[in-house]
Amino acid sequence: HVTSVPPPPRDEDHSDGVVANAAGLIGDLCTAFGKDVMKLVEVRPLINDLLTEGRRSKTTKTKTLATWATKELRKLKSQAWYDQTHTYLKN
Repeated sequence: HVTSVPPPPRDEDHSDGVVANAAGLIGDLCTAFGKDVMKLVEVRPLINDLLTEGRRSKTTKTKTLATWATKELRKLKSQAWYDQTHTYLKN
């Protein structure tokens, strides 16, 4: 279960390589675990901060991975909103 993942250590190393790999991992988790990852992001705002940092990077790989991971998160949020609205309208 994704919510049982321990919080990441408070590492001050925000090099492009670290940010790129973290963004790639976040995107992969979104793809593999779906909506469960959204819950994790909601309780760990540093994840969004990291993706924002990645999208602002001057390194193409970092920017690309952070943008992709952000899109994957948005897809999940959009799907959750649709599911919630659809369920509400059915009842």
